[in-house]
Amino acid sequence: MDSYVNSKSATVMASLISALFLFVHTVLLILFSTYHIMPMVYTNAFSIVFYCIMFVFIRNKWMNAFAIAVHLEVSIHMAIAVVFVGWECGFQIALLGMNVLAFYAEYLGRRLLERFVPGLALSVVGLVLYIGTFVISHLFPSPYRLPYNVEFILQIAWGIIVFAVMIVFLKVFVYLAANSERELSSQLTHDKLTKLPNRYFMAKHLAKLTKERDVNQYWIAMADIDNFKSVNDTYGHNCGDYVLQTVAQILMDGKDKHAELCRWGGEEFLLVGKAIQSFPYSCGQLNLMRSAVESYDFWYEGNRLSVTITIGVAPYNESYNLRDWINAADELLYEGKCNGKNRVVW
Repeated sequence: MDSYVNSKSATVMASLISALFLFVHTVLLILFSTYHIMPMVYTNAFSIVFYCIMFVFIRNKWMNAFAIAVHLEVSIHMAIAVVFVGWECGFQIALLGMNVLAFYAEYLGRRLLERFVPGLALSVVGLVLYIGTFVISHLFPSPYRLPYNVEFILQIAWGIIVFAVMIVFLKVFVYLAANSERELSSQLTHDKLTKLPNRYFMAKHLAKLTKERDVNQYWIAMADIDNFKSVNDTYGHNCGDYVLQTVAQILMDGKDKHAELCRWGGEEFLLVGKAIQSFPYSCGQLNLMRSAVESYDFWYEGNRLSVTITIGVAPYNESYNLRDWINAADELLYEGKCNGKNRVVW
């Protein structure tokens, strides 16, 4: 699971929600106590205890139960408040923000591969309560009324709170969605083991490159780790992974900044670059990379490994299609393998 969606971030977000709602209910408790509206005093006292208990839910990572419980608490509190102090105080506005929280909680549950909150079901409950309390408030006058200026302030306060919550969570959702999209794109185009671009990425890059006017200045190099099978057979696949990762890093560090490098498959790497000075000069640079691999101290579980690579380099030819070009580099690589390995052939 990516670093942007994890249990820790969900816990932090839940703690912030609980702290915010705990503060809101404390303020409301003081407000209703001032005007002696006892049903709402008892309701907010219950809500304060409720959010204290929610911190226990968060600590135990009962996140699905937390999300459902909070949504129900807000919905029930809203309904009670509208019935006792009227529609004019704006408590019903809170339900709009809770829809965002409900679907955000469902999104997190799905991404964390856990049981997820049914966002649609909770929103339907909110819709029914919203319409129901609206009808009730118009059919039956509320038994208590707050002063007009207090109702006015409450309307503004609820608007600020709800819009702030919606803005924050929608912004976080956009951030998570954008990063998840980038992560999925990276998984599609990059090799998981070496972190290099993969064959799919390079094929698209080469297809685009062959349409450029200066493509005849480019070259393709196919590099292969010598005797890689014997490394796997002797020391195991974990050692093979270590060698692949290390060679990938050496090639990445040694390549020209304008060249592209990918893991082509197995123990093969493919580079494509532009002969800025001359083609022989580029081959000389590739030979330095070969030499860097040869001189690197490969150690695995107390064993020193001798690792070398062979590279075949083919400049672009106008008669080539993309497959021909890659095959030309591959044939030169094969020639190098048959003539002693650990060399650059061009």
